[in-house]
Amino acid sequence: MKTRKLVGGYLWQRWRNVKGYEGYYRCSSLGKVKRVKGFVRTKGNSFRACVERILIPAITGSGYYSVSLSINGISKTESIHILMAIAFLDHVGGSYFIVVDHKNGNKLNDKLSNLHVVTQRENTTTCYRGNIKNLTSKFIGVYFKKEYKRWVAQISINGKQKQLGSFDTEIEAANAYQNKLLQLTN
Repeated sequence: MKTRKLVGGYLWQRWRNVKGYEGYYRCSSLGKVKRVKGFVRTKGNSFRACVERILIPAITGSGYYSVSLSINGISKTESIHILMAIAFLDHVGGSYFIVVDHKNGNKLNDKLSNLHVVTQRENTTTCYRGNIKNLTSKFIGVYFKKEYKRWVAQISINGKQKQLGSFDTEIEAANAYQNKLLQLTN
């Protein structure tokens, strides 16, 4: 069920309800969020008619697109990529260990084809960032320290970086990382 390009350059988009806002808002496979036509309740418990329209996103302080959703007079700001993952990728949301990643590293590209659900560890590795040509190592937790001309292994434990040592080869540093990871999981 991929979004496909048609003759003439138009893209199909699939729309799904935004969880928790069914009947009020929908999101599309192209990263758009729209308010659905109908009646909404205001803060004063009166009703007003709403026309269907695509919402204009704002950029959050962390660099993601977000929209303000309102139901029964109560507004909440939600990140579009999270809404997309919940609607299309069966993401549960609200978890620190399972997150939504932008495949190309561009936080403003919320198309479904650019999103996937990964673990926090996968998300924080530089392998998933868009600027792959500047990586010093192909292994997680390993980088080359130019001043010492050696490979360094480090691991993050409970949000704190722990240096595992410096090594002559990239493989030795990667093995040190993997050994530490095995110790932590056993």
